[in-house]
Amino acid sequence: MLENNQNTHKNDDAGRILLIDLENCPDQIYQLQEKLEQFSQVVICYAQTGVKIPLDWLIPLSVTVSSNKLKFLR
Repeated sequence: MLENNQNTHKNDDAGRILLIDLENCPDQIYQLQEKLEQFSQVVICYAQTGVKIPLDWLIPLSVTVSSNKLKFLR
């Protein structure tokens, strides 16, 4: 029984989703690359605030958006 519980926890880690609220936590954008490695999917939500990112992030972020690992919701 203990082995089954351990396997279940390992599978849970693979399916973790992070929701980032840019209105309330704007500094989270600077940890985005790290969070993309830690979570299976990252969803960024915003209402009014625009975000500026370094140009060097465009290509890696476009790959994560294409693979549905990174999503944006307004």
